[in-house]
Amino acid sequence: TMMKTTTTATLLLSIITLWTTTVATSRRYNKRLSGHSNRNYLKKFRGGSTEVQTSIATDEHDNEKVVANEKAKAIEEEQKVLKWRLEQQHLLQLRSVYLTEVLSQRGITSIPTVSSVATLDGEVPVSVDWQCAMSTKNNPKPCLYSFDAQVGTKVVAPVNTDQWISLGALNRLRRMDPTKVEPMWHSKYAIREAWFGESEFSMMQHVGIQGWVISTLLDHKFVLRSLLLSTLAVAFAVFMPVIEYIVSRFMVSGVLWSAYKTWGRFANAALPFKLLMVQMLGKFLGGRLDALESIVRNYIVECECSLLENTVPVTVGEGSEMLEDDQDDLGSLSGIEEDSEDEEEDDIDGFDDESSSDDYDSDEYD
Repeated sequence: TMMKTTTTATLLLSIITLWTTTVATSRRYNKRLSGHSNRNYLKKFRGGSTEVQTSIATDEHDNEKVVANEKAKAIEEEQKVLKWRLEQQHLLQLRSVYLTEVLSQRGITSIPTVSSVATLDGEVPVSVDWQCAMSTKNNPKPCLYSFDAQVGTKVVAPVNTDQWISLGALNRLRRMDPTKVEPMWHSKYAIREAWFGESEFSMMQHVGIQGWVISTLLDHKFVLRSLLLSTLAVAFAVFMPVIEYIVSRFMVSGVLWSAYKTWGRFANAALPFKLLMVQMLGKFLGGRLDALESIVRNYIVECECSLLENTVPVTVGEGSEMLEDDQDDLGSLSGIEEDSEDEEEDDIDGFDDESSSDDYDSDEYD
């Protein structure tokens, strides 16, 4: 009986302790979840509390805000630095312009000024004649495109100016990027029309039929592409037996059919996929054709540059053909003067002889 009583008391004590713990836990949850509905409380109590997860999510959101704010500050600082650098560059340019104007007023005219490079609004570039010189070791020439012209090459410039540019560089520039030709002289002169067009100052009048053919190929892209495709077609037709033999041997080779599991999936694919493959192959071949055309065009441009170097005459400086012509003219004039002097001397001698003979006849008569 005593053992049963002890067991019952122990059981009652355990129940009371468990009830007390449950009540205390409920009170703590009620305090933490104040302001929430009973339904949310039951959900959290039944499924487990999410307070820790909510705090973690809040911390991550705060961290993202901090990172975003730091990035915004870094971008703002970078923009401030870029703005400061741009302002310093503008100030440097203004300072250089001011110094050039002051030096120009003091008589130094070898540097460009605002008035010398200014182009009025609506001003049309004018056609101008050219002058050609040879850049030598003793007399090197500057170049607007590459600072210094290569020794042994020809340079050209508008007449009565010293704004030289290499002839080969000028021709490459007008072929590769023609929009940058006139700005080399601040759009004052119509260089392409005057020097490479049908103007009276055109350099193309010195290149002959060979230059005309090269110029036609470069001026008309359709002609160059048609000639290239025709050349490829002729080459394909000439080597057709060799190509046919190689393809037939490859089609029955073991190397091809041993990899059937690899390419068989593409061969047995649906029609849209095959059309896509054909389209990709066409784009690839078109890109290769454009690359080949670019290579051929660059080669023809180099040939045109060499032709201009060999045919355009030097008009000023060392090796000038005009100086040689002037010397020849002077030599011919000096020869004419010498001949006239000889004739005058002969006339004088003849007159002296006649006068002496007359004196002799008068003495004999006396």
